[in-house]
Amino acid sequence: MPPAGVRTRRATAADAEALAGLAHGWYGGDAGRWRTTMATALEQGERVVVAECDGETVGYAKAGERLPTGPDDPAPAGTWLTGAVVAEQHRRAGVAGALVGLLLAELRPAGRPVWSMADAGNRASLALHARAGFTEVLRAPSMLGEDFRSGEGVLLRLDPS
Repeated sequence: MPPAGVRTRRATAADAEALAGLAHGWYGGDAGRWRTTMATALEQGERVVVAECDGETVGYAKAGERLPTGPDDPAPAGTWLTGAVVAEQHRRAGVAGALVGLLLAELRPAGRPVWSMADAGNRASLALHARAGFTEVLRAPSMLGEDFRSGEGVLLRLDPS
């Protein structure tokens, strides 16, 4: 359940710009690339949910199908929780948990595991995954072509219900 004053819903194409702004604020990089990435995710049917507070988009979570990037990639093919970002002023209030919970409610009945990854140094993300029922599978310096700020990533798995 989202915190008081926060509403969650499925994202639409009209949300792409706000989602790109949140992603750029968290991950950095090229803002134009984030606009393209978010618009493409929505066009290709990835599951994306947003949180709003007072008419402003304050967070998102998304999930989609992913494949390993090569033979040395420890990441399995499957359904992945591919991101959860919350605006700084709304962090640690339960917004990410509400968004991830909404996505997982859609994904778990499919009867397949849901995969995720987190930077080993991001204790808040690891705690969020643990609360959602994910368990650690392994650690590696790179997964799905992404390197981690701390130098180590954690592969996580949520078994079907």
